[in-house]
Amino acid sequence: MTKFEDNLSPYLTAVEQAGAPANPSAGNQKLFIRTSDHLLCRVNSAGTVVPIGSGIADQGAFTYLDATDAAAPANPSAGSHRVYSKTGGLYYRDSTGAEVGPLAAGGGGGGGLLAIVSYIPGGDGNYNATGTVTDVDATNLVVTFTAPASGNVLIRFNAISNGSSGRGYNQPREGSTNLGYKILASPNGYLFSSTAHLVTGLSAGSHTIKWGFIVTIGGYSIYYGPTYGPLVIEVWTSP
Repeated sequence: MTKFEDNLSPYLTAVEQAGAPANPSAGNQKLFIRTSDHLLCRVNSAGTVVPIGSGIADQGAFTYLDATDAAAPANPSAGSHRVYSKTGGLYYRDSTGAEVGPLAAGGGGGGGLLAIVSYIPGGDGNYNATGTVTDVDATNLVVTFTAPASGNVLIRFNAISNGSSGRGYNQPREGSTNLGYKILASPNGYLFSSTAHLVTGLSAGSHTIKWGFIVTIGGYSIYYGPTYGPLVIEVWTSP
C-alpha cells in the first residue's frame, strides 16, 4: 500500500472538483478541494461533507488581496460585516445596509487621516490679509481628498503666528465658498497655532480645500519659511 512517507515530492497537488467524490468505505474519509469556495473538505462513508476550515482566515498567511471596484454588495447576515471596494477606497457595511468608508490609514473609517499638505518656501514670509476671508496661498496650500460616507471631516491648520495687538481667524474654503466657522488663532508672541474646523454635509466624491484667513482687529500674521517652519493642512475623517 502506498503511504505518505513513500511520496518523495515536497507537496501534494489536488485538482478542484464541483462535487464530492464517491463515498469511501465505512470508517474511512476522503479529502477533496471544492470548486465553489476553494476549501479543503472531507467526506465520510455516509456522504457527509465537512469543510476543513471555514474561510480565508483558516488558509494561512497571505501577502495581499486584490479587490475590484464595483457597486456595493447585498447586505450580510445579522451580526456580520461585509468589506468591499468601490470608487474612493475600501468600505464595509452591516446587515442593515449602514455603510462606513472609505477606510483610511489610521482607523476603520473614523478618525483616519484623509490628506495632508505641508508647504515651506525658500524664504521667510508672512500673511495678514484684512477685509474678507481670502486664500493664504491658492497654489501651494491646497489639499484634495475624497469625502467619507458620513460627509463630515475635521480640517486642521497649523502655523507659527503672532497677534499681540490683533485678532486673526482661519477658515476652510472650497472654491470661493467659506466652510464651517472662522476660528480665532491669536497667540501673544511668535507661538505655534493650530485650529480645528469641523465641516459637515460634504457631498460624495472629491473635494479641494484651501486655507482661508482674515485679520479683523489690529495687527496679526501667520509666518512661514526656514526660520518659522511650514504651514500644514490636515484633513481627518469625522463621524
